[in-house]
Amino acid sequence: MVADAPSWPEVWAQVQKLLTGKTMLIYNADFDTRMIRNNCKRHNLSYIPFESFCIMQTYAEFVGSYSKDQRDFTWVGLVDAAYDQDIQIIGSHRAKADCITCARIINRIVAKRRVEVESAKTS
Repeated sequence: MVADAPSWPEVWAQVQKLLTGKTMLIYNADFDTRMIRNNCKRHNLSYIPFESFCIMQTYAEFVGSYSKDQRDFTWVGLVDAAYDQDIQIIGSHRAKADCITCARIINRIVAKRRVEVESAKTS
């Protein structure tokens, strides 16, 4: 733990206010929401579920990384997804850097889908 970092109860109180009525876009939503629940439990805080959308699932579908053996999409890590899309990474496994990388991946998916839609319209 970083000495000057706020405690989880302080962070969670702020995050809850930010999430109310919103959907959080998360790269690997299952993992992050599980960590949030576990931290709340560890600190005896009430966990109030929030809406989330998994960008890792969206990216797996976008690139078509489907496994017939698993009968599901296979996950591509955030750093690998960024490299696959020629997205510059400014640090990794730090909250701000990962948020920026995730936003860039979202923008890349949207831009490529937009081009596909426009191409289909003109065909």
